[in-house]
Amino acid sequence: MRLDRRDALRLGATALATLGAGCVSREGGRRPEPDDGRSGVTTVTGTAAGGTETPRADRDTTETPGTDDTTETAAQPPVPAVNPELAERTTRVVEEIEWLATEYPAAIDATQAAMQRARASVVGLRAEPEISLGEAELLRRQLGRRVDEVERALRPHFGLHNVLRRRLSGFAGTVVRFARRGDDDRTKEELDRLATYLQALTGDRFYQESLPRQPINNIAVRQLRGGEFDEVAPLLFQVRHVPTGYDAYAYETRPEAPTPYELTRPAVSDGEQRQVLRAFAPLRVRRGRIRETLVAFTEGDAGRSPVFGTRDPAVGTNRTVYVQTYETERAAWRAERLAAGRVAADEFGQRQTTVGDSAWSRVYYTTGGDVQYAYLARGGTHLLVTGATRTAWEERVGWGATHRRTWLAAN
Repeated sequence: MRLDRRDALRLGATALATLGAGCVSREGGRRPEPDDGRSGVTTVTGTAAGGTETPRADRDTTETPGTDDTTETAAQPPVPAVNPELAERTTRVVEEIEWLATEYPAAIDATQAAMQRARASVVGLRAEPEISLGEAELLRRQLGRRVDEVERALRPHFGLHNVLRRRLSGFAGTVVRFARRGDDDRTKEELDRLATYLQALTGDRFYQESLPRQPINNIAVRQLRGGEFDEVAPLLFQVRHVPTGYDAYAYETRPEAPTPYELTRPAVSDGEQRQVLRAFAPLRVRRGRIRETLVAFTEGDAGRSPVFGTRDPAVGTNRTVYVQTYETERAAWRAERLAAGRVAADEFGQRQTTVGDSAWSRVYYTTGGDVQYAYLARGGTHLLVTGATRTAWEERVGWGATHRRTWLAAN
């Protein structure tokens, strides 16, 4: 990523300060981040022409009774609906990441257990001296029930149940056909093949390779991008489920090259999470929030090696979308109002702009002594922020092109 002049000067100053200060101790372990913009963050308030900077420590970042701490009643006016399509797409993305972070392990356990029971039924029938037609048909029904269990555990996140239904139906049909003829040798031969097939589905390796959550290889990849897979300029996503710390890469490849990127580092490190959340601090609102999600993205070049320019892709704030999800649309609306009160809007007639295919607000604020220029949008129960950098919106060249290739724009 190119450094602008301001970045270059700041890096030089940082280097001199580091030489004078000696070694800096590293933080150990993970500590909760101060929410809602503490630790020296300042906010531009009032209009851009005459606003003042208020230290974050002097501002109450929670909603206060009598203003935003209202109870939802029938007398309240309806929440203004904005960006409904963005809301729907964002819901799919964050809920899928949440499922991978919290429910995936139990779903894989349930799938493995179903396959173990299926194999036990096959092995038990194989041990019988003679196999009747009724026993073969019972096995077919048992296998169907096991596939139903897999479908309940994995659908719609993975399509393994579709493969299993087709393959196990074929095996069971052959067993029934030869049991009807009284051909025990051929029936048992097919049962042996079926037991071998099921054995691979009872261990961990199959799920790690075929149904992984690191890197993500399910419908989340299609939900994250906003168009068809581009082999020439593939997208790499780096996601983080903030409440649990789950992070993962998500990308698509050609079938003949399933893992070409050889990425060598965590998708989103603890330090990067702290950095990003700190940059977005004034726009973080805890009240009513049920989920936080980070999604960073990079555009690659298939003609280059490595495809994404590095095997150690960093996560910054320019191409990261920070999503806060709230209990209700009203809670998200209140959060938007509260966040908007901590920042200033673009005063030159560009308060609303398009990112992806939706309406976003241009906002700016001060954090760490620097003015940050960012984009803010609400959609349904979500509050989204992206593009926080020290480069003003109007001075960015070609910014937003990669955003339009993500879920922020319709397919």
